[in-house]
Amino acid sequence: MASRLQIKGDDSVLLRVTHSDLKSFATDVRFSLQISVEAVKEKLWKRCGTKLSDDYMEVLCANIKVGDRCEVEPGEKRGVVKYAGRAEALEQGFWIGVQYDEPLGKHDGMVKGMRYFQCPLLCGAMARPNKLKMYMNHLLQDLPMHINLDE
Repeated sequence: MASRLQIKGDDSVLLRVTHSDLKSFATDVRFSLQISVEAVKEKLWKRCGTKLSDDYMEVLCANIKVGDRCEVEPGEKRGVVKYAGRAEALEQGFWIGVQYDEPLGKHDGMVKGMRYFQCPLLCGAMARPNKLKMYMNHLLQDLPMHINLDE
């Protein structure tokens, strides 16, 4: 999310940037109104550091197990973890392969010619570990399978 404030007599904009993935939750960045979009992106990248460290992603990934239920953000897409680790076919870092409950994905577990897991067509997706909400499987297993509403 961002908001802007233009100062009278100045041809620049002060942009307050807030997002949960930033190294610092909020930061102010000043831009000239004549700056290109690419220059804005580069300045935001350098100032905000929106990429999470590989060590942090590795720790997140280590706590996610194949078979765990999860929800992928944005969009509240629910599914099952089918893969956790590095994916050579994708950008550097750690990835989680998810089989969605509904056909909301992009593939069947094969990405750029590399098979990471098997699932029905258009039910598979790869997401960064920080984009998942995990369900507590051990709590779900303790729930009764059948509930009698007549009692």
